[in-house]
Amino acid sequence: MLRLLLLLLSLAAACQADEDFPFRNVSLPWPDRADDLVGRLTAQELVQQLAKGGVGPFGGPAPAIARLGIGPYQWNTECLRGAVKSGQATSFPQAVGLAATFDPDILSQVGRATGLEVRAKHNDFVAKGDYGDHTGLTCFAPVINILRHPLWGRNQETYGEDPHLSGVLGAAYVGGLQGNATNRYLLTGAGCKHFAAYDGPDSYPESRFGFNALVSQQDLEQTFLPQFRRCVEAGSVSVMCSYNAINGVPACANAQLLRGVLRERWNFTGYVVSDAGALEFAILFHKYFADRLSSAIGSLRAGVNLDLSACPYESCVVFEQLSVALNTSRISEAELRAAAWPLFLARLRLGEFDPPALNPYSSLRPDQFIQSAAHRALSLTAAQTSLVLLKNLGGFLPDGLIKRPGLRLGVVGPLSDDMSLVYGDYSPNRMPQFEQPLLPALKERFGADKVSHATYCTDGGVYCTRQDPAAVSSLIAQSDVLLAVVGTSVDIETEALDRRQLTLPDGQLALLRLLTASGRPVVLAVVSGAPVGLDEAIGNDSVRAVVWCGYPAQTFGPALINLLTGRYSPSAALPFTWPSERAQLPSITDYDLAARNQTYRFSEPWSGSPPPLFRFGQGLSYCRFSLTHLTAPASISAGQDLHLSLRVAANASTSGISECPIVLKAYLTPPTGVGRNPTIWLASFRKFRLQSGSSASTVSLSVLARDMQLWDGSAGLMRQLPGNYGLLVGDYFDESCADCRVRTSFKVVS
Repeated sequence: MLRLLLLLLSLAAACQADEDFPFRNVSLPWPDRADDLVGRLTAQELVQQLAKGGVGPFGGPAPAIARLGIGPYQWNTECLRGAVKSGQATSFPQAVGLAATFDPDILSQVGRATGLEVRAKHNDFVAKGDYGDHTGLTCFAPVINILRHPLWGRNQETYGEDPHLSGVLGAAYVGGLQGNATNRYLLTGAGCKHFAAYDGPDSYPESRFGFNALVSQQDLEQTFLPQFRRCVEAGSVSVMCSYNAINGVPACANAQLLRGVLRERWNFTGYVVSDAGALEFAILFHKYFADRLSSAIGSLRAGVNLDLSACPYESCVVFEQLSVALNTSRISEAELRAAAWPLFLARLRLGEFDPPALNPYSSLRPDQFIQSAAHRALSLTAAQTSLVLLKNLGGFLPDGLIKRPGLRLGVVGPLSDDMSLVYGDYSPNRMPQFEQPLLPALKERFGADKVSHATYCTDGGVYCTRQDPAAVSSLIAQSDVLLAVVGTSVDIETEALDRRQLTLPDGQLALLRLLTASGRPVVLAVVSGAPVGLDEAIGNDSVRAVVWCGYPAQTFGPALINLLTGRYSPSAALPFTWPSERAQLPSITDYDLAARNQTYRFSEPWSGSPPPLFRFGQGLSYCRFSLTHLTAPASISAGQDLHLSLRVAANASTSGISECPIVLKAYLTPPTGVGRNPTIWLASFRKFRLQSGSSASTVSLSVLARDMQLWDGSAGLMRQLPGNYGLLVGDYFDESCADCRVRTSFKVVS
């Protein structure tokens, strides 16, 4: 404590003595201030700033520079959907659930709420002299990798399988985290990850630390890069390079990507941080570098600015070797300064070196935001709008629950009464006093004497290796409707843990068979971060309704009940293709998207497999929509955006629903003869709300020229190819709904 006090006193004295340094002059532009600050650092100070990105006692924080009045700084902070790993915070739904909302505004709001809590906690940490892991302002979020294979353990952290959806939602989250340019200062700093083509495997059949993704240039440009470009354009202060290699070159040593694409093509001015330990793994697993010295030089020259080391001792931190490289003239001091420049630019924009009175964020305190009424309400709104209604046989919901006087509801399933299972990974620490579990919420809604619960999986958790069939038989006998809550958890799928099979654990499947054989109506809620095998249950008419829940977190109870009882009309849609459990899944190591159909955009189904169980963009509503009068220009010139309009009307099929939220999705189909390109792709979407039964509204929608681009194999680049394009607005994959889809075509003229 005495050492910390002395440090703070010396920093304060130095700051007061040197307050006339240009980097402290708030009237100067940010780049000029960064030039001055970086120009004042010694070579050894530069090395330490580049080497101390985290994690743990030897990786960070970046050390103080007392003579300039600069304090320590912690770069290693997780903010996927809340302030993670830093004590108490409000929990928001997992990223893949947020993606199902198809609502950039929700992503922006969750990003801002997360940013406010991260900033408030940071202020408190600094006041206490705490610079440990996850106390900083620079976030490792959002994750905008593609959900490419259903068994990847980190699917839940993504925004689904579509690069357009991922890019738009990722940009919205970046804006929310950083403050949406409402202030001269950044609220926090966003960091899009993991760049690039890091989409599984993590643990099986190969380790992510040494995996080499063989990716065609077309798939790279068409699927794995577009969302990162939108992240850069949204102003993200950082990008994290990934563990894997791309075509033989580790991502954090890949100058073609880090300099050629990020810096030169996209004009990225932020910093690149390695994933934890990636610079070491380029030596140990990829065998790309012979030693730490060559990894340090190669990674720095490729474009890495910050080493997020995971070393258990200081001498193994890769960027510590930059001192040796400088002393042996293998790198120059100018290279070190150039690498440090964006790091200090970010810290300047966060307001670290300015008088606190100038920065309104410096006065934020944790008790203003953590589990505030507004943030808890947002958590509920985000959770209930993330739930996807996939099946509703005969319109069973909500009337089948709310219009049956004296209804007796039986609840069962491993995720029905264990809140620890519905959070997913990278969630803030649980705060049980603010949790809203399912069972108490059901009893409050239907009456305590009308809701019964049975524990079928007696070993707890989702593996369900020990069962109690007698308890379920008793529950069935006393119930009119059965609610089964099944799924996965971080015990089955998470970072560094890939799933081995699509199906649910055998015990859960046995439970579903007991329920469907009973003759009672079954409502099935599935909590997971990706598709699971449910063919048998979903194909059974006893299962009247199916709801997918993408790890809703602390407000799971009221969120699900509000959907089941019609307190709102569901509008969420699947952000991924849900294959049949009988599908012959391609290897998770095969990155050839078109040849093996690993997303909805290419030909389907997988070779020799049945069609998907559910399709990308699928999601039911309690409202009926009609789409008419689609107008679009007959032709546009290459490089032009496409502006269209249509008439939309809505009527609730259930009484009591006054508002009908809807997501309009615009899909394109390519001209004939354009080679290996998607057969259909999402090019634009917009969420809005209509009053049920009101007159039709005219709604506008735009497709940007960039989102019409296809791969020109002869030129080796993405461009807007000439020809006749198909345009469909509505639910492309529901052939039974003639009035909720409208089509036209247009021509792109070269």
